[in-house]
Amino acid sequence: MTMNWISDRRSDAKRAPSTLRLKALTGCSLLALGLMTSGPAAAQSVSATGDVTPPPPGGATTWTNPGVVNIGLFATGALTITGGGTATTGGAQLGTMPGGNGTATVDGAGSRWSTGFLYVGSSGIGRLDISGGATVETTIASAIGSAAGGSGTVNVSGPSSTWNNLTGITVGWTGNGVLNITDGATVNSLFGHISDTAPFGTGKVTVSGPGSTWNTGEIRIGSGGAGSLTIADGGHVSVTAGSSVTVGGAPGTGSLIIGSEPYSGMVGAGTLAADQVVLNGSGKLVFSHWTWADYRFEPVIAGAGKIEHYAGATILTADSSGFTGTTRVNGGALIVNGALGGTTEVAMGVIAGTGTLATLNANGVVAPGAFYTWTAVAGGNEIGTLNVSGNATFSSRGSLYINVSATGADRLAVGGTATLAGNLALIPVGTGFQFGTRYTILTAAGGITGTFDRMSSWGSFGAVRTTLAYGTNEVTLTLDPNMISPLLPTGASRNTRNVAGAMDRAVMGGANGSAFLPLYLQSQAGMVTGLNGLSGEAATGTQTAAFGAASLFLNMMLDPMAGARGATAGGTAPSLIQMADLSHGRPRPVAADQGWSVWTKAFAQSNKIGGDGATGSAATSGGLFGLAAGADKRLTPDTMVGFALAGGGTNFGLGTARGSGTGDLFQAGLYGSTRIGDGYVSAALAYGWNSFDVTRSVAMATAETYASRVTAQTYGGRVEAGWRFKAAAFGWTPYAALEAIGYSAPRYGETTQAGGGAFALNYAAKTATTVRTELGMRLDGHTRLEAGDLHTYGRLAWAYQATADRSVGAQFQTLANSAFTVFGARPSTHTALATIGAELRLSGGVRLTTSIDGELGTRHQAIRANAGLRYSW
Repeated sequence: MTMNWISDRRSDAKRAPSTLRLKALTGCSLLALGLMTSGPAAAQSVSATGDVTPPPPGGATTWTNPGVVNIGLFATGALTITGGGTATTGGAQLGTMPGGNGTATVDGAGSRWSTGFLYVGSSGIGRLDISGGATVETTIASAIGSAAGGSGTVNVSGPSSTWNNLTGITVGWTGNGVLNITDGATVNSLFGHISDTAPFGTGKVTVSGPGSTWNTGEIRIGSGGAGSLTIADGGHVSVTAGSSVTVGGAPGTGSLIIGSEPYSGMVGAGTLAADQVVLNGSGKLVFSHWTWADYRFEPVIAGAGKIEHYAGATILTADSSGFTGTTRVNGGALIVNGALGGTTEVAMGVIAGTGTLATLNANGVVAPGAFYTWTAVAGGNEIGTLNVSGNATFSSRGSLYINVSATGADRLAVGGTATLAGNLALIPVGTGFQFGTRYTILTAAGGITGTFDRMSSWGSFGAVRTTLAYGTNEVTLTLDPNMISPLLPTGASRNTRNVAGAMDRAVMGGANGSAFLPLYLQSQAGMVTGLNGLSGEAATGTQTAAFGAASLFLNMMLDPMAGARGATAGGTAPSLIQMADLSHGRPRPVAADQGWSVWTKAFAQSNKIGGDGATGSAATSGGLFGLAAGADKRLTPDTMVGFALAGGGTNFGLGTARGSGTGDLFQAGLYGSTRIGDGYVSAALAYGWNSFDVTRSVAMATAETYASRVTAQTYGGRVEAGWRFKAAAFGWTPYAALEAIGYSAPRYGETTQAGGGAFALNYAAKTATTVRTELGMRLDGHTRLEAGDLHTYGRLAWAYQATADRSVGAQFQTLANSAFTVFGARPSTHTALATIGAELRLSGGVRLTTSIDGELGTRHQAIRANAGLRYSW
């Protein structure tokens, strides 16, 4: 139902407030309205409260008034259009006269207000809210703060909320005006003037939030009064092609702000699509946002005003060489990839890019090419040249940041005179550097005055010596190797210092260390890690594995508690464990040619050796396994001799990913034992063949893997003596032993499995000897079982090993005169030994044996087990 209301343009400031509504019903007739109690199917309404002249009729859903509506003519009045209601007026004023306070609300999808002209805050206070997808359309003129003393605000908020202006919008005409476009709303206009008429008008427009858009023609900001346009948090302003944004102009002052007012809280940047921004003398363009990744400002900048940058990273892409004003960088990064005229002053922030400046005065950072921010790379990540067509001057607080890569370096190219002072900061980028490379980092056609006061690095040039040379028209940089050793931290390990000293000696002697340059670029801590990775410490693991295998084999041949060495089941001259069966008395002597035995044992061992901070060795874990077999013959009732063979494998690994190895082993040995009353003396000799495959990884510029193969020999002997004391149910045997093992390996070298091979090592031939003494007690006992006799035994002992160092000489294949010694994890000098075992004697000369041995030291622990079978006849 529609009702047209014709206004007589009368006004009555003293009439009482009224509310009139017209509600449209759908789905029911007038008859039904009278008979049915159901409510309306829609909530469309156009209503007014307070001082609205003329008001819409009560219950209206669609209201048409070709005249002028005054909302808040002298008092407070409000117009509300909601739920899809519509209103059409010839014109409207909100807050018409002094003392008047008018508010209009258009809310909800389908709600619409069409009017000829719309003045919000004429001489009073006016406010218009457009929200929820509603639409307002003006066909003649729109002004916010249209008269002196007036104050108007228009808020357009929410997706699909729209204000269409078939002409233009003036914000702060002669009064104070505010326009807020937020949360995805849209405003369309033919032009936008923000405080452009009188010196006492103020206007402020804010476009904020993703999807928030102002589509307009020409924009003038502060050409008469004080005006500002703020574009923030993804808001967008689009200016018709061929039109421009003009900021400032006598007698007004204008600001185009990207982000927020300086120091008022950081927000994201908005975007401006315009051909040109003209900054007149009182106009300024302000960047104060918190967007760091690829924010581009593309309009041409002209005029003689000011550009001020406070925060964020802003990329200027246009040719703004016609700009004649002043650019001041107070914070953030301004990246010029186009051209920027006038004078550029860097106070505290960064000027960067690959474009051209007219004049440069640097009290902050100048970074040709890319500038690396906290979260992103502003303007790309390539080496570049920043040009200055005029003069460039650095103060004592200024800095020139230069990215240096393998293929080139950033450059500041000055067409006039370069006056130097302050700091030169060098930033390594990428890998593949070569010592001796010469870079031109600054040129000045008009000559160079002064030098940089100091030189530093952002990132780390570590042990790279950066040498500057000043010429008449250029500054050059050369990368040379420095001594690494003096740069190491106090308390650096022996291994670390050995490798560093070898490299220093080689490079200072003329060797080309370019392949090692990634190490030179590390921080102090990174340099220590890199040197440890280069040391080849994994090669020392072969010694630990070979010594361990030889010692286990010697002990297995001479174990006095196991297997009735050479004695038959009822024969004479028993082993120590047989002596535990005291009830037998001393057996009858047997002929020497009756005492044959054959035996076999499976064995396995696991061990761990702790690292040493002083030498720099890493913790090492390893193991071995195999099978041994032997035979022995009793020569006399008290003496037997035998031989044994063994084969198996070994493995080891170093902590902190310094390498690992696997190996194969073969061993052969001779042994013998004689009894003297309740005592014994035993001895064994053994030879070991050990083949090892060792790999290690080096992580410098890229990960590289190196492999080597070496065959080592071991020669060992063990002598043991003890005396058994008898008790009613067990015996104990104090004993002493001496064990000596020699290790020998030829020189060998590494090959590259993956990588360039620059860090491959040659290892020197190595001979080493370890000597161990033992003092301890063996215990034994005997139990008769139905299946046979069970003999149990154990051991507690202390071992002393004086020569426990594990080391090898090495040299880099690509660096002459770079020999050094690397030390690996070494076992404990003092070790506690423990054994527990059992032997079951069955009929027919068959015996089953098993035992577990443990070693516990301050630096190492080991456990081994074996199980065996013996047959005697």
